[in-house]
Amino acid sequence: MPSDRSHILEARLPERSTVFTDPDFTAAKAKELEALANHYAAALPLRPRPLPPRPADAAGEVALVTGTTGNFGSSLLEALLAKDDVVRVYALNRAGTNAPERQRAAFQERDLDEGLLDDAARLRFLDVDFAAPRFGLDQAVLDEVSFGAPLASFRVFLDALRTLVDIALACPFAESPKVQFVSSIGVVINHPGPPPVGETPLDATSALGSGYSESKWVAERMLLSVAVQTALPVQVVRVGQLCGDRDGRWSENEWFALVARAARFTGCLPDLDGDAAFLYNHVAAAALLEIRTAPAQVLHLVHPKPISLRALLAVAARELDVPRVPFFEWFSRLSTVGAAATTEGGARGALSVVRSNPALGLLGFFGAPGSVGRDGAMASYVPLSTEEAVSASATLRALTPLDASVAVQWVAGWRASGFLQEG
Repeated sequence: MPSDRSHILEARLPERSTVFTDPDFTAAKAKELEALANHYAAALPLRPRPLPPRPADAAGEVALVTGTTGNFGSSLLEALLAKDDVVRVYALNRAGTNAPERQRAAFQERDLDEGLLDDAARLRFLDVDFAAPRFGLDQAVLDEVSFGAPLASFRVFLDALRTLVDIALACPFAESPKVQFVSSIGVVINHPGPPPVGETPLDATSALGSGYSESKWVAERMLLSVAVQTALPVQVVRVGQLCGDRDGRWSENEWFALVARAARFTGCLPDLDGDAAFLYNHVAAAALLEIRTAPAQVLHLVHPKPISLRALLAVAARELDVPRVPFFEWFSRLSTVGAAATTEGGARGALSVVRSNPALGLLGFFGAPGSVGRDGAMASYVPLSTEEAVSASATLRALTPLDASVAVQWVAGWRASGFLQEG
């Protein structure tokens, strides 16, 4: 969910807002997103001419990756280092963040193969300034890179994504690097067409309602526009919900974990529904590497055999020994808890209250206009086409449906960490 939660305790019950009921407002907002995408796709640098081919003795692929210390990023880094044909990985991190130490801690926390981090010849951590031209990287690094991996959203990161595009266009060889961008299924939250949503570009109106989804859409449109203008190979991968590591424990910042934690205040779980096309981090990372060579420009990285979200929540409710209630009743109970916490927090402010009780962040997540329908269906958990992704990924083709009983493992993991007892 978006990181800016300062407004969330003011959220109201989700209902159709002006974004959806006023055609003029919707059209104006969509034009704003289109203009922003055009801004980032304008004034592209010309590729130098003539360009030689890459050296015939090039040993393998080289990856330039951002976000490697996060949940999915750590699994992606492990998958890259485990591949023999990847000869070097450059992990970009903000200067002064002690990336090697944080990376090792992230691997240890997620029970990933920590020994892979000891291969100094293949893994290089680079301190960068994301606001500097070409991130302040040496030309020797830029000449070697073969593709880019995921960036976060919002304006500063859109700037960084544009910088990656400029780096790719400045490649001194005829074969351009491929830019692979990790987007989100959140861009389909307001998709107007019938399901399943295709692996195709979407109109801006599809992503309206959340700054997070809107920024992902801008990044998608910018990259696809760059590809048309320059023939730079790009790939947009819309990643769905990731449900933890090999041990089954989700990140405690994800909505499902926070719903479980909120049960101790609300005394219930919401009766939500939708396609739960969840993937484990390591499965998604393996599939992402497999699909990077696919010719398709847009792919959906979700479980091709989804199960019912309602079934997962039923198991979780049983484990937590609480009932499930209609979504709007649950949201009302959580809003009451939030209002009381705000009153008690006083001068600390809403953001401080959320930091002390992270479950209240759900008010902003579920309070976004149109995020949940009157029937409890989550808007972003609609059926998605996966033909292109499945065709390109042996990992996805081999998957069997999740068993709803996996929620037992999730709840046990959160209990073991103390997450369900804190706050």
